[in-house]
Amino acid sequence: MKKIVIYVLIVTIVIIGCRKVVNKDATLQDSKVEKVVMQDLKIADNAMSVADQCKVKESIKLEEPPKPLRSSVRFVPPIITPDREDDDQGLVADNFALKYNKKKIIKDGEMAIKVNDVLKAKRCIDTLNKKYSSYYENERLENNSTNISYNLNIRIPSDLFELFISALEKGDGEILSKNVSSRDVTEEYIDVETRLQNKKLYFKKYKDILKKAVKVTDIMDIEERIRGLQEEIESKQGRLKYLSDQINYSTLILTITFIKNAIEQPKLVESFGSKVKNALYAGWELMISGILFIIRSWSLIIMLIIIFVIYKVFMRIRRKLVIKS
Repeated sequence: MKKIVIYVLIVTIVIIGCRKVVNKDATLQDSKVEKVVMQDLKIADNAMSVADQCKVKESIKLEEPPKPLRSSVRFVPPIITPDREDDDQGLVADNFALKYNKKKIIKDGEMAIKVNDVLKAKRCIDTLNKKYSSYYENERLENNSTNISYNLNIRIPSDLFELFISALEKGDGEILSKNVSSRDVTEEYIDVETRLQNKKLYFKKYKDILKKAVKVTDIMDIEERIRGLQEEIESKQGRLKYLSDQINYSTLILTITFIKNAIEQPKLVESFGSKVKNALYAGWELMISGILFIIRSWSLIIMLIIIFVIYKVFMRIRRKLVIKS
């Protein structure tokens, strides 16, 4: 039995060794085959690449290079409406700079004219108001012992302001004074409107945030901010409205005067009796004035009397001393 077992073991070992040798040979053959296949593939790829390159070169030679495209683009600024609200606040000032090419000028003036007939001059100014679409902002009449005058505050369309003043200068009457001034408020106007648009943007954003708010504290805080913005917006709108009114309508303060003393009255010749009467009246007034002066200066008179008495006493004492000596 031992011999049989040993024989079986030897046979199995031999069989295993033969299988290993066969497997090694097979792997070597497979590796050789793979190397050959890879070399064939490389040769084929090189051949294909050379052919492709030749085709590309031929196509490059045949085809003409494309001409460069030239196009001129002209920039046209967008048209911005007054009610437009841009989300980008940094563009608001640029939009206003494009919008306001014309300067905002406030014109004011003062004139004083002497006339011979105030009512006629007033009717002429009424006619000018109808012609130039102006109106009286304030009208005041004064009639005293020396003159009759009209003080008029006239609001005139700014583009007709110079024409209105020229018409007054060409009319009847003597110009006593004239003062015309103008102020450039373009910077202030743009600044106020820019701030107004920014406040409106913030107001809109807070309104959107308020719709999404959930907590009571957040809602109260946002509503408080909205109230503050609303007050600032109303203030800016009021200032803008005032500036627009001053720009669109100029103000002229006009005074037309008739001087009553301009007509000289004839001098009356005074009679002798009236002269005597006036002299007696003047003497009586002088005496009354002297008495009143004495009454008013009673303290000064008492002081003079006291000084005089002291002087007399002193002189008497001095005489006695001189006599004794």
